[in-house]
Amino acid sequence: MRSSSTHGRLLSAVYLPSLLMAISNQGTLLVLPLYALYLTDDPAFAALVVGLRGLGVL
Repeated sequence: MRSSSTHGRLLSAVYLPSLLMAISNQGTLLVLPLYALYLTDDPAFAALVVGLRGLGVL
């Protein structure tokens, strides 16, 4: 039973914020190239922006 309460505390303190961050990062990955295309209408620039975002993750 003690393990169950530990998992419950970890759920709200670790797992839930991690899930929210992962969802927001994936949303950014989808929207960023569309926004770059909207600004410049150049697919090469959109690819550059996505590539630079990938470099920033490393």
